[in-house]
Parts: sequence; C-alpha cells; structure tokens
Amino acid sequence: MIPRDIVVLTKLPRNERGKVDRGALPPPPPRPAPEPPRGLTEMALHQFWCDILGLESIGRNEDFVELGGDSLAAAKMLAEVHHHLQLEVTTAMLAEAPTIALFAQRIESAAKERSAKATGATLVPLRPGTGTPIFLIAGAGSLATSLTPMVRAISTVRPIYAIQARGVETRGRADHSIRAAARRAIADIRSVQPHGPYQIGGYSLGGFIAVEAAARLTTAGETCGIVTVIDSAFVPALARRLRGERVGVLSRARAALRSLTAEDDTLPDRTGDAAAKPAAPLPQRIVQQVGLHALMLTAGLVPLPTALQWVVFFSLGTRMIGRHRPSPFAGPIAVIRSRTNSDDPDLWGHLTSGEVEFADVSGDHISMIRAPYATETARALEAVLARTDGPA
Repeated sequence: MIPRDIVVLTKLPRNERGKVDRGALPPPPPRPAPEPPRGLTEMALHQFWCDILGLESIGRNEDFVELGGDSLAAAKMLAEVHHHLQLEVTTAMLAEAPTIALFAQRIESAAKERSAKATGATLVPLRPGTGTPIFLIAGAGSLATSLTPMVRAISTVRPIYAIQARGVETRGRADHSIRAAARRAIADIRSVQPHGPYQIGGYSLGGFIAVEAAARLTTAGETCGIVTVIDSAFVPALARRLRGERVGVLSRARAALRSLTAEDDTLPDRTGDAAAKPAAPLPQRIVQQVGLHALMLTAGLVPLPTALQWVVFFSLGTRMIGRHRPSPFAGPIAVIRSRTNSDDPDLWGHLTSGEVEFADVSGDHISMIRAPYATETARALEAVLARTDGPA
C-alpha cells in the first residue's frame, strides 16, 4: 500500500459529476536514473538491499528508510552483512549512514579497525572449558567467529577452538590446497593438544580440511574421534575424480568456459535460492576471471576491500575443493547436511573406508549456522560428540 510516486497538485482534476477525473491526472515525473554503486563493497550492499527491499536497482545515495526499509528489513540486511563480511554492524550505524555510499564507508572503516586489532592467528578460542578440546575449521572466506552462533548453542564443558584460513584477516600467504591447509590446521591443533585422541570437524571447505587432517594424524599414529563434516559440498570436478572419471584438459577447459558464460553475481550465492541474473558480456567475464585468478595467486598478501577479500578466499576455497586428492582415511565420518544439500551421499564413501553417517537439519547452507537454525545444527553435533571416547 506504499505509493511508488507522490505528485503534488494545487488541485485535483474533476469530471462533470465532481468526482476525481483519474484520466486527467498528470503522469509522475520521470525518476532520475539511480547512481550505480562504486566498488565491490557498494556492489555487495546493492545486492543485499535490492533483494531485501524487493527493488531492481537502488542509487548509491538513496536512503534505506525512504526506500521502504523497516526494522525487520534492517535486521535482515545487517545479518547478511555480518555473515558475508564478518563484521559487527548495528542499526545505529545504519541510522547514521542510511545510504549505500555512506554505509559502505562504515563497513570499510570497521574492517580496518578489525584488522588493526587482529593478531593474525589462525587458531581462535571460541569457548573455554575442560577436557578434550573440540577443533572446528571454518569455511572458505569466513572467519573463525562465523561459527560462534553454533558454538554458543553447544552444551558441553569442553573447550572449543575454531581454525580460519591464513591471510583472511591479516596479511599472510593463503594456503592453496586442502593438504596445505590440513598441515597448518594440524600445527594449530597440536599447539593446544600435542597428542590425541582428537575431536575435529569443519564447516563447508573446513569439512574437507578436517577429514584430510584426520587422515594425516592417524597415519602419524594418533587417534581421532568421529570427524564431523558440516554441509561440505562436492564441486563437479572432485565428484568426477572420486567416481574414477577422467578430469582432463578438455574437461577443465569446458569448466573454464562455463565460468565465463555463467550468470553474474556480485557475491557467490551459496543458498541455491537466488534468482537467475543475466550474464555480463563475454569480454567483461574474461577480464573478471583473469583478475580474480591474479588475486587468488596473491590471496592474503595484498590488502583488499572487505567484500573483495571474501570473494577471493571463497573462490580460492572452491578451487581447492575441485583440485583435492584426498589422503587415505579409515576413520568414521558424520555428515551434518542442510536440507537443501543435493550431493550424492555415496561420494563420502570415497573419502573413508570407515563408517559414514548422516543427519539432516533445517535451513540452507548459510542459515544452518545462524540463529535460529544453529541450535538444531548444534544438537546434531552434540549427538556426534556424545559417541566419542573423550570426556563430554
């Protein structure tokens, strides 16, 4: 019921009966073309705002509230920013900076402040406790704190640590393979717990790293409990390799061509619910892919805008999964899947000769570790922990 346009008249035109002559009403004046966003952070905000407010385009200097944003829309938008960009943003910040241009400046300032306070550590304690620690590895592009809502919902006295990628928060060369990331994760784990039994898990990319780390630890003579994998998704290249299909030069070339002609997104969509968007012109796609490839080669070494940093590390993680060649593992794996996960469950049998069990929880890939769905995911994780040999 909110009007799109308001036209002020000195008086309303009326017909011979004295009623408003709707046909004689002047058309609304043409709306000025919205000023497009500048830079990737503004582009990311533009996508969030359009999706939440139900608009096709928003000018970078248009006010969120004047566009129809209420408290619920603001809460949804802030949650998107927090999850994708790993920044604490508040409604007060939105009130003081109600446009895309101003809010993007606040986001970049908050990111610089966070980087200034960051220690550069890849191991982050999320909860103190006693007994055998739990180690959870974060997803591609995500900080360790992205797992906080789920960790808070876990009822355990054990200490819980999260592991994030090197270079995602402060300067440091990122790992470019799951095996390298697993070696780094093992070093972090052993800095807290020199010997097993270990309790390891991971979300998204972190699930593959957790299984690889467990394989290497058991090869070294250590003991690992059930490895918990939280909605880790197989990319087509890895799925074909695990099935024994050849992934040759032609297959990689076709995949590269598909990436150039794919639908354009400001940020990668991980829910599967986003509406299709028209692809950018092929020359533009080529330039974007070449630029992204260069940024992935130097991931973590060159300071980037917050949204671009997320895209680079997310894309690097996807590439790492596609190129992964798992080490032999004989231990049990528990896979906690979102209800939107459409992977073939038999693929997990190629990562271990041990038992694989599954638990499906509410939400999609992103929302399953957010409130309120994070509580159900935490319950599923607790059920796995209850069957380990370590103290609960």
